[in-house]
Amino acid sequence: MSTEESLQLTICEIDSSSKHLETVMKLADTNAATLGFLPYGAFRRLADEGLILACIAPQIGCIGYLLYEISGYKVKLRHLCIAEEWREKGATKALIKYLKNKTYPLRGIQASCRRDYNLRGMWAALGFVAVHERPGRRKEGSILTEWWLDYGHPDLLTTLAQQVTEFRICTAIDANIFYDIADEETADEDDRQRVPFRQVAVAHGM
Repeated sequence: MSTEESLQLTICEIDSSSKHLETVMKLADTNAATLGFLPYGAFRRLADEGLILACIAPQIGCIGYLLYEISGYKVKLRHLCIAEEWREKGATKALIKYLKNKTYPLRGIQASCRRDYNLRGMWAALGFVAVHERPGRRKEGSILTEWWLDYGHPDLLTTLAQQVTEFRICTAIDANIFYDIADEETADEDDRQRVPFRQVAVAHGM
């Protein structure tokens, strides 16, 4: 459980026996036009799997929720819904913060949102970046923006780069010594040019 002290909001995981689940489902019904339809049975199943977070305001109850799934190395955000009168008051940020802390061993959070919802500013404020866009499912046509919140864990490439940096041997050489070496190599090159081809071949083991 986590509490946002400034707004006194509490984030908690709920199960199918929670008194807040009914409110969560009502919020989903109210905002079905943007969230999409999800059967009540699916809500109960996901709640029992610990995949629904509720945002609770004191003396009011549940004012929003977050529903997610785990897919491989990442979190997939399915629903993020706040009651209209509580929007832009920290509830969304509190839910994402709790989810990030809970799933931090994973790579990050993926979310899809219709471009015409004009929520780019919200996602950016939460730390997400737009990675690509794809067509939506609606017949009249829509564009979905894929958003990604990276947890910042090192991957194979960053680990390799770090190892190269750590094991790289750095040396310094005095300019006069460098010039002496260069002069010796030039002299050796002149000598090699005067050696008959047959002797050079023998010198290389031929």
